[in-house]
Amino acid sequence: MTLEETRKRIMEDDEFVLEEARRLRYLYGLKREIRYALNRHEEIHTESVAEHIYGMHILSSYFIKLEDVNSEWDYNRIQQLITWHDADEIETGDVISHRKTDTDREEAKNALKNLFANMPELLRVDAESLINEEENRETKEACFVKAIDKAEPLFECMDEPSYISVHHKNNFTKADSIRIKKPYTKDFPYIDRFCDVINNDMETEGYFPNLT
Repeated sequence: MTLEETRKRIMEDDEFVLEEARRLRYLYGLKREIRYALNRHEEIHTESVAEHIYGMHILSSYFIKLEDVNSEWDYNRIQQLITWHDADEIETGDVISHRKTDTDREEAKNALKNLFANMPELLRVDAESLINEEENRETKEACFVKAIDKAEPLFECMDEPSYISVHHKNNFTKADSIRIKKPYTKDFPYIDRFCDVINNDMETEGYFPNLT
């Protein structure tokens, strides 16, 4: 199948989108493969920030082929932006998107001071520049990374253990998902299309809590 045929099927065929999403999610298997001959035992599904970043790297490799129609974006920079974009959470921990407040956002900015102070000086200048670029969406690459960041949790939550822990335990609704993701994905038609199809499928399957 050519790239143009793939683009066409994504826009016209919901089942094709879901199958592509499942194939991408197959690569998420490394998130669950524990090193040192050990196992992860948990009753409630968890995901580390680093595992989220790995998922973003996988998705960016797929979606850049669809979205960057003129092959103009700097893929190496995209990878660097992804690697550093959540580094402040070393200090703050992860805050669930639909509960994030202005106070949380201010604390994240303050956390950067400790982050930069504690990392090797050799990395500091590049890390600071990349984090600011992504946060402020200063480039097309940064906007793409922000869209990938918002879309990635949908792929993470495509099975029962994931959606129960993320959606139901946190009262995360379809309306929350759309409100949080759409402002960042709407300018990237293929990412946005995947988000719409997966959201609709999750609603059909009862993956979102019913809070009414």
